Amino acid sequence: ISILSTITMCSSHYQSIVALIPSVSALAGDEWWEVQAQLLLLATQLISKLSSVGRQDLPQGDEISDRGHGKIDQAVEEFPLSNEQAVESCLGIINRLFVVSSSKNVLQVGLSALVHLLPEYPNLLFIYVTVLLDQPPSLRQRLLRPRDETLADGTCVAARQAYVMGNSSRMYEEKSVGSLWPHLEVAKTLARQLEALGLDRLELAHLEVLLASLPDQFLLEDAS
Repeated sequence: ISILSTITMCSSHYQSIVALIPSVSALAGDEWWEVQAQLLLLATQLISKLSSVGRQDLPQGDEISDRGHGKIDQAVEEFPLSNEQAVESCLGIINRLFVVSSSKNVLQVGLSALVHLLPEYPNLLFIYVTVLLDQPPSLRQRLLRPRDETLADGTCVAARQAYVMGNSSRMYEEKSVGSLWPHLEVAKTLARQLEALGLDRLELAHLEVLLASLPDQFLLEDAS
């Protein structure tokens, strides 16, 4: 799966990976956390690619006709799923894996991967904030800490982390999500969740996410 992710991010032939979505979706039922984490990364990366380019890379009807009718069958075979269908399939993978009952390692990978999708897919905001609040404090604080901040021992925050010991596991990038997410929408989502909970007082996790949801500068349109 990691090879497919690399092709998706670094190659113009990512559309060939789209055809594999129905096959790799079955891996969401695998019990190994790293398979789930890699599948979550792949689904997120595919959505980012498909959302940014739409179907502009596909040959248009007139272009296909000019090249001969044989190209039609080739195009159909090469792109069996429309972008919309592919995105829906990838969102289905995310909705299955990115839940509070999943492995904390899988969720930590997902929080860094999904943060880029929040502006375009606000329906992910509720589960995103829910998962972030439910992460162990040390894992949550690593994501909320500014990337150039140093730890108590003077070392810099690591951008890549190994979640288990040994050489068989991959390193995963942890992003400073507070500098990437839509601040106002995250703050609104958190406020709605707190209102629904009816808590007498905020817990530490709530305060950490609230502070991280505040932008460096408030825009005039945000004030309204």
